Amino acid sequence: MTKALDVLAAFEGSRPSLTLTELSRHADLPLSTTHRLVGDLVRTEFLRREPDGRFRPGRRAWKIGQNAGRALQEAVRPRLVELHRRTGHAAQLAIRDGGHALVIDGVHGSAARPGTSSRPGARLPLHTCATGKALLAHEESWIREGYLSGSLERSTPSTQADATALAAQLEQVRRRGWATTVEEARLGTAALAVPVVVGSGVAVAAVGLVAGATEARRLVDHVPTLREVAASIALEAPRWPNVRAVIDTFAADSA
Repeated sequence: MTKALDVLAAFEGSRPSLTLTELSRHADLPLSTTHRLVGDLVRTEFLRREPDGRFRPGRRAWKIGQNAGRALQEAVRPRLVELHRRTGHAAQLAIRDGGHALVIDGVHGSAARPGTSSRPGARLPLHTCATGKALLAHEESWIREGYLSGSLERSTPSTQADATALAAQLEQVRRRGWATTVEEARLGTAALAVPVVVGSGVAVAAVGLVAGATEARRLVDHVPTLREVAASIALEAPRWPNVRAVIDTFAADSA
């Protein structure tokens, strides 16, 4: 089972899909061994093969990943509550879901104005929101380039939809460690976000604040607080995929 673990571990670091050769290289296994293991993982739905021949985590791996996501939500809720208390703004945590930032938890408070923050389950294009930009800026270069080469739709007239300008903006976000948006996801709102970074610079999530657009300039005063919260989340955030859980389940089914 150790070799199967090595194959699945190749998907850590938010790699959405890999070829057989890439899996072989990441797992440091002969191509023939990788081919056999991948066949078993596809057959048991821990991996799936795309029409272009690349491989992605399959249905059963995603199910386990969702359990890890719930564990992450439970772990960070107290920190979001504290972040909201300290800043007075809506606080939220998002992860990358393909080309979108998926809000998995948020604390808004009774004073939050309708429409100024996204509720859990909301999905926003990465280039339109602060959490999305924080995540995209800390992705591998080929993922950023792939995203920027696609269609960049405008959610509002203020959305940055020029690929060249957006690439420069993401580089700035990566250097300074935080992202802001003003009326890019929706009119009347401003947001600030920092990545939750683990290991060697992998952003597994982003934590952010959302406020009214008139408060945009003052939001950056909360960067130190956001960084503190992100660092505390990174210490215990369950990483997806939960490779050990996947392998344990695979081993039980294969016994």
